[in-house]
Amino acid sequence: MKTKSKKWISFGILALVIMVAISGLAVWNGTKANEPKPHLSEAQIAELREQYPVCGIKLPPMVDMKVVTLEETIEKAETFVYGEVVGECSTYYKNITTGHEELDEKRKANGISDVYEFYEYTITVLDDSEDKHIKGDEITITANSMFMEYNPQLSDGMRVVVPVIQTKGKASRYYYGVEGMYYVTEDGYALSAFDEQTRAKKAYSGVKVEDLLEALKK
Repeated sequence: MKTKSKKWISFGILALVIMVAISGLAVWNGTKANEPKPHLSEAQIAELREQYPVCGIKLPPMVDMKVVTLEETIEKAETFVYGEVVGECSTYYKNITTGHEELDEKRKANGISDVYEFYEYTITVLDDSEDKHIKGDEITITANSMFMEYNPQLSDGMRVVVPVIQTKGKASRYYYGVEGMYYVTEDGYALSAFDEQTRAKKAYSGVKVEDLLEALKK
């Protein structure tokens, strides 16, 4: 009888130990989940702005276009690619017509060329918001050369988060712009390349890049 009682006591103690351990783990996980996420201070962000400037302020000459918000960019972009720039930018030329033969003929008669210069950067993909790419994929991001000074100047080794839309004719080439674009610092913090104060309902500058990608999901 005593042996049986001892067994029940031992079982009860073991069950109590397990329950305490589970409760402790739940409390620890809850505390961890409630911990504030890493974030740069306003002073730290301001100090980094010399290296990571806000662009897209003044439109190129003869260009008139609507200012696009971050929220609109999220809706239009196929995905936001987090990647590393490989090499420097290169240029290429593309023939673009209006699609209306009569109008194209008039343009030619008035000396208006259908040939446009574009520039592009090669990007090695590290991640993306919509899981459309595999880590290590290489893509190019491109824009009309008239926007070269309007968009951020990138260089080999820089890391960025950039919204992209696939071009026609080349599967690995994507259009991009400054709207919705972020620089990523060496220690993994994101800083907007555009003016978040006027173009976003919520500012994400200063958050970790993984938190930014989560926030930019559709």
